[in-house]
Amino acid sequence: MYKGKDLISRPIVTHDTGEALRTVVDLIFDREEHRLLGFLLDRGGWFSNAKVLPLHLMEEIVRDAITTASGSAIQCASAFPAIQGVLERGDAPKSVRIVTLDGRTLGMLVDIYFDGKTGKIEGYEAAGGIFTDPHCQRSFVPAAHILNIEEESAFVLPEVADLLERQIEELQKVVYNTFGEIQQTAK
Repeated sequence: MYKGKDLISRPIVTHDTGEALRTVVDLIFDREEHRLLGFLLDRGGWFSNAKVLPLHLMEEIVRDAITTASGSAIQCASAFPAIQGVLERGDAPKSVRIVTLDGRTLGMLVDIYFDGKTGKIEGYEAAGGIFTDPHCQRSFVPAAHILNIEEESAFVLPEVADLLERQIEELQKVVYNTFGEIQQTAK
């Protein structure tokens, strides 16, 4: 499983020449399908189309790069209707509020975790809101718990608030116990 923001600024390297072609500017994912479609390499402009590396043309994600067979894998976004549609809608991963159906704001979705082979988003990283404790600044929300992601909000069932609070409590216990062990060792 890979974390989305860890891939921003990684170079795209070809196997055929070993050349670093471009770097990842952003991720392209389908909010409705919870699936990564590819990597945005150049946003394009008035007279040029956005350049992308579709996930199916990627070979693998390695420690410091994303590899592909050749430079021809980098294509214009317009060649892939699903990718072009996401770019036109502006569905790039960005922070959105996590809101329960009963109206409680839990924090923000700030990143994605995905399977590098299939692109399936396994879950989302959450921060802020109930994650304001200095020891528990982040939590994991499984994709299955997200009902819908809109432009400004991700909607979840009220039970997800309980799940996230349990995650925080568990992490707080680990931090507290580790701190106690360190104090005992220091004596």
